[in-house]
Amino acid sequence: MAKVLRRGLTSALPDLAPTENAGGEAVFDTAFVARSLDRLIAGRLQDLETLRHIALDANAGMNGEALHRQLLMLTHSAREAYDGLQQSRDILIGLHKQATGGEVVAAVDAVTGLPNRSAFSVRLSEHLKRMDKAHTVSLMVIELGALQVLANEAGTIVANRVVKRLAVILRRAVKRTDYVSRIGPQHFAVLFEEILPQKAVPIALRVHDAIEAKLSPAGSPVTGALSVTIGIAGASGPGSSAAELLQKAYEAIAQARKEGRPAIYVA
Repeated sequence: MAKVLRRGLTSALPDLAPTENAGGEAVFDTAFVARSLDRLIAGRLQDLETLRHIALDANAGMNGEALHRQLLMLTHSAREAYDGLQQSRDILIGLHKQATGGEVVAAVDAVTGLPNRSAFSVRLSEHLKRMDKAHTVSLMVIELGALQVLANEAGTIVANRVVKRLAVILRRAVKRTDYVSRIGPQHFAVLFEEILPQKAVPIALRVHDAIEAKLSPAGSPVTGALSVTIGIAGASGPGSSAAELLQKAYEAIAQARKEGRPAIYVA
């Protein structure tokens, strides 16, 4: 794993390289990570300057083909930056393991950058433990159907792009204080604090429509077969468990499939 990380990072940042121990394993230090991140930041500042020049060129009437080439270069740079940040994250996890001598339980989904199921379970359990009779919580689970079919037909890279896009759409459709996570290959969850389940229905409708319009438009040869199903469950007062609430949301999804469009159901 260390050798893979070293190979990946040095390809993105060729003038930087970690050291090796006597066994030939990569050893990362904080100075190395700092230099890596400095390089990434400098590159993004350069990208911003490039974007400013593109805007000026567009206002000056530069031809569309030249603008398109510049935007493609900028997109490629952004993808490299994303890869570099992902690699830096992996190295920071490695540093933590070196410092503690133990394994690190990942709390972030590698594809979307959202909290994963482990982090979600902790957050939900902690919130339910703090609840009293005057408080409530609602859970919305979103299922993206036919994702595995898409992965089989178009490839994992395309499927991951769809998942990333869904994460962006979902994050923009809810408030910043709402807890969004990816809890499975084709399942996302949103935790609403102090909202009754029925009050979450308009939010679910907005999410459903946004995903269908932007992610799986009718007639699309790639994503047109994708479907969105949403289940909502709630808990009030003490005594509820995270597993029970999540099970209720999954049961609501199963019922929503039977109800038809819009595929939303409140348990």
